[in-house]
Amino acid sequence: FISPCPSPLPTNTLPPYLPSHQSLHSSRGYVHNNNNNNTARKRSKMAAATKGPLASLANQMVVIFGGSSGMGLAAAAFSLRLGATVHLVGRDEAKLADAKGQLAREEGAGEDDVLTSSVDMMSEEKVEAFFEGMKDESVNHLVITAGNGAGGGMFMDTPLENLRRQFDFKFFSAATVIHHANKKMAEGGSITLFSGALSRRPGKGSALLASCNAANEALAKALACELGPRLRVNCLSPGLTRTPQFSRMPDEAQEKMFEGFGKAIPAGRSGYPEDIGHAVAFLLTSNWVTGTVLDVDGGALVRQ
Repeated sequence: FISPCPSPLPTNTLPPYLPSHQSLHSSRGYVHNNNNNNTARKRSKMAAATKGPLASLANQMVVIFGGSSGMGLAAAAFSLRLGATVHLVGRDEAKLADAKGQLAREEGAGEDDVLTSSVDMMSEEKVEAFFEGMKDESVNHLVITAGNGAGGGMFMDTPLENLRRQFDFKFFSAATVIHHANKKMAEGGSITLFSGALSRRPGKGSALLASCNAANEALAKALACELGPRLRVNCLSPGLTRTPQFSRMPDEAQEKMFEGFGKAIPAGRSGYPEDIGHAVAFLLTSNWVTGTVLDVDGGALVRQ
């Protein structure tokens, strides 16, 4: 698990959707609220408390690939707050069950508010079977956060097989999901892909992931043209975010990485899954946003 922030962030650094009384923990890539009374709030109260530009997702289905932890789990929480039913998809049944339980405890989600399915995105047969089990036009929004990395390294020293694996992990798996999800998508819905800042600000040793991120961004723009106006398609590009992706790193190395990134960017801190979940909610509810790459990176692209 990722170690929690050593101390609560200063109030002036907290995003408005994270009240200052909350402590931020990232062991599951999601906020844990120490106030049990707030944790037990029902979804109806949360939906009613969500004010501003984010529209309601009531009576809508949001399918999230990679929804068992991190950014995907945070996106599920925000969707629930807006009234949606969420369907979490991942490979690990135990993690999916854990995620469902967490949403029940922390978001007041009922048994029928959160569905889960174990599906290997790398298997087209399994992805196809998953969507075949759904009714046509039953999915309003599709979010694809999943996509493991195949490692880094200098391009000329890296076997080309690693490049193929990287594209299999993050590009072709997402493309497969979209291909089979299309006829199950309801008119007026949306698709959200994920990329990363390396697509436009690569560095040495990042060629594999940078090129794959760029491919996802190009796919989102092209599909926005092909599928609009029936569906909107966007790509979210997150900066360095505290998620279970880094759980294999020693705690000290994680904190050094996160703190170093925070000091290098205008926002002054690394990201939290909730930052990304809030941005996903914006893309799901903004009916005039399509073909866009949304940077949620604390200003990483403009850092000096």
